[in-house]
Amino acid sequence: MSLTVDVRKIKNFQETCYTEDDDGLRYTGIVQSLAFLMIPLGVNPITEKNYKEFYTRLLMYAAIQRNLGTREQLEKITLSDIKAHIGLETNVSPETPRKWEKKLCLMARNQIAYNTDLLKEEEGT
Repeated sequence: MSLTVDVRKIKNFQETCYTEDDDGLRYTGIVQSLAFLMIPLGVNPITEKNYKEFYTRLLMYAAIQRNLGTREQLEKITLSDIKAHIGLETNVSPETPRKWEKKLCLMARNQIAYNTDLLKEEEGT
């Protein structure tokens, strides 16, 4: 299933959500990032009531990233960035905090298992 993105409920969405290049208008990098992050974060849409929860989940998700570059990119997204995109909506199913925390634990466990396997390969065991 492809990701659908709706920015029309974002305040001043015409100025906030689009950039122009040689190919015409396209979503800004932050819109693309936030929309795709809705998949692992399980928050949809971004609202006045949940934008801080989105940020909290983002930081928790960043903390378990094995790839330092990915972690650094995620940590560049600010609470102000998220607040400026209240109204962003996708076709991602929202998850309760409890369900998401279970998913986060599974992601962390998988990262640890992956890292352990890499260490074994490096040590030749």
